[in-house]
Amino acid sequence: MRLVFVTSLLREGGAERVVAVLASGLADRGHEVRVLVLRDLDGTEYATSPAVEVEALRLISERNPWWRPAGLVRLARLRRALRIARPELVISFQDKLNAAVVLATRGLGVPVVCTEHVVPSGQRLGVVWGWLRTWAYRRAALVVAPTEAIASELRPLGARVEVLAYPAAHYSQAPCNGAPDTRALSFRAAGRLAAVKGFDRLIDAFAMVAEELPEWTLELAGEGELRAELESRAEGLGLGGRVRFRGRVADVVGFFGGGRVAVISSQSEAFPMVLLEAWASGTPVAAIPSAGSLVEMGGDAVAWAGDERVAGLASVMRRLATEADLAARLAELGRERYLKFAPGVVLDAWEERTRTWRRVDSR
Repeated sequence: MRLVFVTSLLREGGAERVVAVLASGLADRGHEVRVLVLRDLDGTEYATSPAVEVEALRLISERNPWWRPAGLVRLARLRRALRIARPELVISFQDKLNAAVVLATRGLGVPVVCTEHVVPSGQRLGVVWGWLRTWAYRRAALVVAPTEAIASELRPLGARVEVLAYPAAHYSQAPCNGAPDTRALSFRAAGRLAAVKGFDRLIDAFAMVAEELPEWTLELAGEGELRAELESRAEGLGLGGRVRFRGRVADVVGFFGGGRVAVISSQSEAFPMVLLEAWASGTPVAAIPSAGSLVEMGGDAVAWAGDERVAGLASVMRRLATEADLAARLAELGRERYLKFAPGVVLDAWEERTRTWRRVDSR
């Protein structure tokens, strides 16, 4: 089957990691897969199978509103790239781009499957983009949501919605089993250095336990607009070199596997790839209950903070750092949960569904 994936980026975020995993897995199973990337490539993209053709369209930079005149040119160029690719099925990633792809494919006779990676109620798109998203989702062949929590918010938009999990990291078919006593004494977190990830309160929580755990550090993997602010926050709390910013990390599973405790401090997580990566590394997870699917997915395999978010997070971080039995039990539960999202298992479902989706007409 000729499949085209459309994404803004192929680096940095969880949704982009899903593109790399799905495209690689389906290409390795004999499908003809092309990934159209709207931005330029900079060499830090997630690895994909040699069987995947990646094409950078270079249509957008940091701020390129689609509704300005140049946006119509970009839509035309995207439409041309899709027509040249002659796909049997187009799979698009994330809300604004989903709307653009549905617009660009009108009249081409190719079904478009939109995938959602955020909790709609927590995403402020504005009036224009909100209307376009609703318009596009009603006309797409299907909208895929990774969890029921997201699907339940999409159905009122009039979309045809199907719940289908996204696969975990393609570079790890089974959980890592690194012995805890060989790992660094560190709390580890990964994600964009943006407000929604809550790294400010994670740094505050670490400050509350730093004196009790003098040999421990906090390591953050990722880049973003808040890096300087977060670095200043850590300095202001007297944490100095104990909060380490690692920048972009290609192997997030390996990153988590090098520490003792993984921490998720997000305000909202639609489909928390970071949770799966922590589980895959065999690392116990401490987290703040948040909007989205984190609680639905994590269940009893996560140490949850209480109502007082920062103090509660500090409390569960302290427990996982000092109670070896609890940490071992949660790590084992996480390994078991991870296997439900392992690439082979989830790719079987995606491959089966793509055969059905290509026969569904966009409306």
